[in-house]
Amino acid sequence: MSDPVLVIDIGNSMTKFAFFNGGEIENYQTYPTRSVMTKPEIVTETELSKYFKKGTDYGALSSVVPEATGVVKCLMKSFVRKKLFAVSEMDLKMEIDYQGVLGEDRIMGGYAARHFHGFPVIVVDVGTALTFSLVDEKGVFRGGMISLGPYSLLKSLAGRTSQIDMIDLEVPARNVGRNTEESVNAGVFWTVLGAMEYCITRIEEFVGHPCRVALTGGYSVFFADFIKHPVELDPFLVLRGLNVALQENIK
Repeated sequence: MSDPVLVIDIGNSMTKFAFFNGGEIENYQTYPTRSVMTKPEIVTETELSKYFKKGTDYGALSSVVPEATGVVKCLMKSFVRKKLFAVSEMDLKMEIDYQGVLGEDRIMGGYAARHFHGFPVIVVDVGTALTFSLVDEKGVFRGGMISLGPYSLLKSLAGRTSQIDMIDLEVPARNVGRNTEESVNAGVFWTVLGAMEYCITRIEEFVGHPCRVALTGGYSVFFADFIKHPVELDPFLVLRGLNVALQENIK
């Protein structure tokens, strides 16, 4: 294709915009979802502005924040000349074995992992939520687990206690904190890591054999070197899934 394509992933905390040229990300930016909802023009006024001035023929959008979806679609009307595909509008070459509610980010994460990492594969997405998605040995999306991610744990502690402030997660310098901030950081970090390892083991027991593990999400880089299971770190997995699905549907 002559023009880069645009893919957008609207998450609970952050919204990601990426232009792909073929299979490679040409430009990528992330913005707080709340800011995109209240002042959407921040997207087109920043480093992506030169791409939006050129415009593009096609785009793809996944969202887990319905109230932000309409805002972004409206903003993109001037820039996507032919069609901005929603996940529900794309023909996906992946069977899902149940009819329950399934987040579009998990669909795209599973789709990308199936394409890039093979299957059976477990997608572990470490963001506002901590999610586990299983694509089985036949390439079928079987479901998974959803829990609180690092940001949610930190925010809950800060919001529900009088002496704990909101902090930014870091790899702990000490396993036993010497003050409240160090203690919170260590506690959240090792709690999330332990949950990741335990849940992967439980899913593998369900499947009956080891699985590939694709690690993604905004916090994934913190945990990649510490998790005992072999993992493939793929921070842009959802965006890459959107790009693959978009290319297939354009063709």
